[in-house]
Amino acid sequence: MTEARVRERLAAAGWEWRRSGTMERVWPDGTFWRCTYGTTRAGRCEGDIPKGLIFATGDEVFVVDVLGFTDPAGMGFEGVDRTAAGLDLLAAASPGGTLAKNVLKPLMARAAVFRERSVRPIGLSGFMLEEMPRRPAGPLIPAIAAADGSSDRWLDVAFAALDARMLHVALESFDRALAAGAEPGLAELWRGWLLMEADPVEAATALERAADGGMAGPATCLLAGIRPVDWERATREDPGYLLGWLSRVLELGESGRAREALRVIDEAAALHPGAKVHHYRGWVHALLGDEDAALDDLAEAVRLAPWITEEILADPDHDGLRGHLDFWRLTDRRAADNEQNPQATEVLRRLAVQTAARAPDGWRRATFTIGGGTRGYYTLPDGALKNHGLPFDLRKALRLGRGTAVTMVVHPSGWFEAAVGGRAENSGVACVLDEEALPSGPGDEVDGPADPTQAGDPAEAVRLLRAYLQRREEILGYSDELPPPAADREEMFADLDHALPDDLRALYDVMDGDDDLGLIDNGYDWLSASFVSELGSDHVWVDNVPLFDPDPWRIMLDDGPPGAVRRSIDRDGWIPFADGGNNEYLAVDMDPGPGGRPGQVIRIGLRRDGPTYVADSVTSLLRRHVEALERGDWTCEDDDLRIDLGDMALARENENAPDASTVWACREVLNPGHNTQSLWVRGGGDIDLGTVRGTRLLKLELTQCRSADLSPLRDTAVEALTLQDVEALDLAPIAGHPTLRAVRVRAHHAVDLEPLVTAPRLYALDLCGSSVMDLAALGRMSRLRYLSLRYEQWQELWRQNVTLPGLAMAVLSDDPSPSRIAEWARRLPRGGGVQHYIGQY
Repeated sequence: MTEARVRERLAAAGWEWRRSGTMERVWPDGTFWRCTYGTTRAGRCEGDIPKGLIFATGDEVFVVDVLGFTDPAGMGFEGVDRTAAGLDLLAAASPGGTLAKNVLKPLMARAAVFRERSVRPIGLSGFMLEEMPRRPAGPLIPAIAAADGSSDRWLDVAFAALDARMLHVALESFDRALAAGAEPGLAELWRGWLLMEADPVEAATALERAADGGMAGPATCLLAGIRPVDWERATREDPGYLLGWLSRVLELGESGRAREALRVIDEAAALHPGAKVHHYRGWVHALLGDEDAALDDLAEAVRLAPWITEEILADPDHDGLRGHLDFWRLTDRRAADNEQNPQATEVLRRLAVQTAARAPDGWRRATFTIGGGTRGYYTLPDGALKNHGLPFDLRKALRLGRGTAVTMVVHPSGWFEAAVGGRAENSGVACVLDEEALPSGPGDEVDGPADPTQAGDPAEAVRLLRAYLQRREEILGYSDELPPPAADREEMFADLDHALPDDLRALYDVMDGDDDLGLIDNGYDWLSASFVSELGSDHVWVDNVPLFDPDPWRIMLDDGPPGAVRRSIDRDGWIPFADGGNNEYLAVDMDPGPGGRPGQVIRIGLRRDGPTYVADSVTSLLRRHVEALERGDWTCEDDDLRIDLGDMALARENENAPDASTVWACREVLNPGHNTQSLWVRGGGDIDLGTVRGTRLLKLELTQCRSADLSPLRDTAVEALTLQDVEALDLAPIAGHPTLRAVRVRAHHAVDLEPLVTAPRLYALDLCGSSVMDLAALGRMSRLRYLSLRYEQWQELWRQNVTLPGLAMAVLSDDPSPSRIAEWARRLPRGGGVQHYIGQY
């Protein structure tokens, strides 16, 4: 019967039925809409929303959960059917304006709306959303559970529902908060915002109540979208709200009252001394015909906030100033303040000219980022990105060192800006403030070997070497000519920080390496005593390699018997004795972990993610070669002897091979093996992590899950934790976790960081994808060395005067502009070393 209801209601509004079973509406401009009721593919798992109202326009398909399958329990929505309300909104809607404003937001005020195949409702958008006052909120389900009927608790539910993109739940919760006696200001303001498109009359009434309740500024700005308003009241009753002042000035200037507008903007400047006010005052001066004063204000706006330059240069209200030479020199004052390198400025200007010359029609800006790689793209009128390469080698032209970051933006209105310095990070930039304070890896944090004796036997090693050489001679038909022992080998080995193991030392009494014959591991050259001494002292294979990993979530796995090898980038006790080429070595490990023994053999090198275990000694390594030859596990062609060394060829022992697994929780059972060290759980509802207990888990990533109880992680040695797009997240179960080193949180709600304060080894946090209950908690994390935040979060940290004395690496995320990067870097402890460039082309 629901299909019939869709057909009947929409036909009355001019929609037509199609044989496919859908209703369709074609508008005069060619826009067409389709609607049907049926099976959907939205939700976290198949079947989350078995049926719903499906609305499509062009290539976009949306699912309206009219039967409330995704509604949170505890709200009393069970059995509610919103089909009629959804159809009424679709019947009344028109294609004028934006799809979000005319269709989606009104629907979202009635039911959850998903994109087809999406795992969560579509996001919030709308006028003034970022300007709206609000309070942080936790996960939605616990907030509903804690709702005791008081107005405060219902406000918690309302804001949690906003974070969860459940606008209809938020609207109901604001209603319940007001019924319970909540002050009208905040609750009615949000009711008005939510209802502006769905019910403008009720929205206007709510906004009037909000203005009377102390929210005159934002309420008046929203109300102006519905009917004429009293802007003077907005600034009189809410002088701290800048947008109210600017809107009042705009209304006065556009109505021919420029003198009064100047008086008002001067009042605003006394309260809000910033770039926006100078921009508006420049416009008012231009209205009054005072071009010099207008240009001074506009130049000051650019000096205070370079990002405003594009808004100024592209503003048609400044057309009267375009013939003035100083209008095209607005960036000069800021450039002088920056103390820009003139040669670098000219290089960047040349790039801007060539970029603009190659730009597609209608381009909005061009962006280049250089760091570990190079990326360039144009932003097109519809917001799409078009890739674009650099016309010349910018790094070489600017004479930049490897890894130095450059972020540059070129605007079609004739200006550019760039930030040069720091390190490139995904969607941002990092500044290393104290490289020596960054941890080099967990290898320093474990005990030495439980068994400090060497597994090798010098006499046995010599016997095995001779047996190996004898068998090679039998196979090849000739004997290898090997260099005799070096006469001064004792002096060479005395230079090493750690003595060689006894079995390897005994072999150098037989020969001085293999003279590049590649005797070990099918091509590794046994090094001479002089090379062992040189490499063991200098560690040249890690020259120019930082001893810290700039990505704390790139965890080295524990390869081999548990805890045998310290997981470090390099250690003094690793002494290479065989060279495989390309900076790959076999080394003896004289500084093993608690599960290892001195003299064990490991594989190291520049191209490896970390050390890998090979054998417990050089003696065992040789035994593997001899036994393989005796079994006949070899081939020989053109004097090239290849030995099948079994597990050693994989650089690990099979029974200890570390496992990295990905589990799709919607359709797979989470059952990691004992050796699972890296686990990625994707999708799903409430994730049960109980099966990770007792595994060798070091790295866990949860993505797009409804919730997960983190308690089982207390029974693991997990070090890196990523929680991305998790709807309900509670960090309390991992309070004081003894091995946790890095946590990345991208939750849909504000996160309480207090449980992490007691984690003794936590040094890295990435919070750029989440709001935080209390950023002050960061100041209580004494070991915090790495921090990634959005620009707004850094601002809040500074506003609260939170100090981070141990911070060694700071990251600014979320694709910041060059001016934001430079401003942020200047405020970092010890300075960030970023140079800002601005100019016109």
